[in-house]
Amino acid sequence: EKLTKEGKPWIVAAGFHRPHDPFISPKKYFDLYPPGSLKLYHDPTNITPLKPLSIAGGAFAEAFNAFTDVERMEFLRAYYAGVSFTDAQDGRLMDTLDRLKLWDQTVVIFIGDHGYHHNERNWWSKATLFERVCRAPCIIAAPGAKRGAVCQSLVEFLDLYPTVADYCGLKAPHKLAGQSLRPQLENPGAKGREAAFTLAVRGRQYGQAVRTERWRYI
Repeated sequence: EKLTKEGKPWIVAAGFHRPHDPFISPKKYFDLYPPGSLKLYHDPTNITPLKPLSIAGGAFAEAFNAFTDVERMEFLRAYYAGVSFTDAQDGRLMDTLDRLKLWDQTVVIFIGDHGYHHNERNWWSKATLFERVCRAPCIIAAPGAKRGAVCQSLVEFLDLYPTVADYCGLKAPHKLAGQSLRPQLENPGAKGREAAFTLAVRGRQYGQAVRTERWRYI
């Protein structure tokens, strides 16, 4: 509230640890997902075998391979509880914007860490180049942006810096790798970038993925 009364430009960076491990959340968020309410994902029987280095393996793989279905469901339930717990904290921030009437002069950006596999390839972590991990949440509300719309264009987190600079009327000090998302925010049907890239590291080796409108190539 003090920031807004001073009338100066301000930024709040709020980070929430959940749904990352350790999967600890208040009981009421676990109660949202009683036993039997969630469905466990299983790979198709004809799934293509993994290539070397596709998944990190090691101690994590040993632990995941030893999971029982009961443990898998508890993992899933704890993850969902963490998502709902974080959602509630986001709501507190949004309520504050309502109370202080700041929506007309504030850009709000919600992004998430890369996701968990949740039994895809019997993997329960992240750090891969598959779609389930690399497709992360990105929700933006800004003055003049179309509210409640879904944009299907490809986005990279590199685009956030030029987007904020664009809305704030700031000139970048050098050429940027990203591009402003303002055209897509004002017109969700507008064409965005042709491709998005992701990098994953395995010791001294690394893999890259490119995502186009239709395909992911790893």
